[in-house]
Amino acid sequence: MHRPSNAARLSPRAVNSFHTDGNDNASTAPLDRIRDTAERHDIVIYAIGLFDDPARAATAHRELDHLADRTGGIAYYPASVEAVDEVALDIARQIRQQYTLAYTPANQALDGSYRAIRLTVAGAERFSVRTRAGYRARE
Repeated sequence: MHRPSNAARLSPRAVNSFHTDGNDNASTAPLDRIRDTAERHDIVIYAIGLFDDPARAATAHRELDHLADRTGGIAYYPASVEAVDEVALDIARQIRQQYTLAYTPANQALDGSYRAIRLTVAGAERFSVRTRAGYRARE
């Protein structure tokens, strides 16, 4: 459980936004390395996919969904370039409405392993909760 005295030790979250047309024509890092780096450094990724090639869109859609989900972000697929401004405003709202929760895991080993997490919320009101799928225990 998070105690106020721990608040000063929590670092601010980093957020990254990826924009793509689904055509990988100049990557210098594979997607797995991007995901692993984001997980190790607690970077939330919001992806914006603007696809014009249906043959590549399915694969890119799946990869962006996975990347955003693993890091606690969202993948957006606007219908046109004109809709990107609205998406950017929604991303800004998402960032402003984030909360940080902390806990002490039963496994205290700092071995770099990936640890899956699940957050559930109970209450009379309907809550919308989005979290990362897990985290890496920093070495």
